[in-house]
Amino acid sequence: MAYDLSWLRASDAKALAAAPPGWKRTGFPRVRLIVAASALVVTLAAWLIARAAAVDLSAVGLIALAVTLVSGALAVWALVRRGAEPTLLRLRLTAEANGFTFDPYGLTGLDFELKGAGAELSGGRYFHDAHGTEFGTLSYTTGHDKEKRTHAWHYVIATLPAKVPPMLLDARSNDVLVSDLPSSYAKRGRLSLEGDFDKSFRLFAPMAHQQDALYILTPDVMAVLVDDAAAYNIEFLGDRLIFFTEDEPDYERASDWAEVDRLVNTVAAKLADRAVRWAHQL
Repeated sequence: MAYDLSWLRASDAKALAAAPPGWKRTGFPRVRLIVAASALVVTLAAWLIARAAAVDLSAVGLIALAVTLVSGALAVWALVRRGAEPTLLRLRLTAEANGFTFDPYGLTGLDFELKGAGAELSGGRYFHDAHGTEFGTLSYTTGHDKEKRTHAWHYVIATLPAKVPPMLLDARSNDVLVSDLPSSYAKRGRLSLEGDFDKSFRLFAPMAHQQDALYILTPDVMAVLVDDAAAYNIEFLGDRLIFFTEDEPDYERASDWAEVDRLVNTVAAKLADRAVRWAHQL
């Protein structure tokens, strides 16, 4: 299936005209500018009066500087917010056209391991539907002081029709000398598969489920993973597939929606049949 992306190309005026009921419109920044200008005029007048009366000007000068800085910051903040409004609207309208709910600051409630890899966890550009498909970004920090680093990840979650054994595919394409997986990921038993699959992924599965992993990852499934998901690490968690890579997508681009489409409707769809077969043979 291909997503309807027509709203991504809509003009600002068209997006604003289609704002859904309840959309919180950003106030026009002119109001803030008028308030800021008035405060500045009053402060300057007070400074001139104090100067004419031979009053110590140091305190008045500091107040004038503070008012100027605060007023300018408020005006800039208002302009930035209003500039982002059409973008957020286009994303929301695109989401709704394809059966998704959009939250600019949301994060999935699914408790997968990546969410516990650091501190200060936050999420953004979060999309989810009623069928268990979710995608967005998350970030967290590691280290302290000068060693502090922010990690930004892109994730896509697809739901399978049945639970599968726990597995982890570590993509080699996103490695820089060593694996990009966070240190929080527990390395289960390493399992080598036939053909060239090991050139694209490292497979980890608990010893008790290694035969199950071989049952799920048939040659045709491995071919789809290599062709369509080689840029992503993949965690198998019950009936969920979590694709993730350390990258920040831009869902204003059609190419990033095409990535989601391929992972959900090609890769996960291919694994769905194996999941059902595995569940039935238990």
